[in-house]
Amino acid sequence: MATVNELINPIDANWDVDLVVSLFLPDDARSILKIPLSQGREDMVAWHYNRSGMFSVRSAYHCQWTSKFENEDQTAVNGLDNQVWKRLWKLSIPGKIKIHGWRSLNSLIPCKGILFNRHVIDNAACLLCQTSSEDIKHMMFTCGRAKSIWNFLGIGSQIDRLAQGGRSGQQMIEETIRSGGNVQSLNNVGLPELILTGGWYIW
Repeated sequence: MATVNELINPIDANWDVDLVVSLFLPDDARSILKIPLSQGREDMVAWHYNRSGMFSVRSAYHCQWTSKFENEDQTAVNGLDNQVWKRLWKLSIPGKIKIHGWRSLNSLIPCKGILFNRHVIDNAACLLCQTSSEDIKHMMFTCGRAKSIWNFLGIGSQIDRLAQGGRSGQQMIEETIRSGGNVQSLNNVGLPELILTGGWYIW
């Protein structure tokens, strides 16, 4: 068996079911038999990752980037339940800060680390401290500038606890929204509101 056309019944131009089943594992055979066969058209090479069907380096690069980096960018979002999103939109903060929080949870903030992973820039180092890659966690929580702001607001120790266990910045924001709570020293302002507003200010 050297070519696909040997698996096709020459009389009715459909798959030779018995032959396919005898040659392949059951799951593979089922997958093969689901592939529709062209009736009366010559075979052609087609690239299904763009609308024209023609191969391009751009579409190949996009396909490769998606398979390599999409999962990394979505790691903190995949596990989010509807309660997190509902709580985010109900917070007592301006809409632009809610949108910034939504963008942070979806890794849509153009931090240098994210842009570097997408090959947009060639250096991921934080502009302020030059010691770490500027991802959402570093930019909003662990950079020296960000830490000084959280300490000034009196919640530096809470930020440190959120960062424990190797949580990403997105996971820290998610945990803040999920857990809620108030900051008594700041007239009982909501902790999620304070952290999202502070993160927006730092950005």
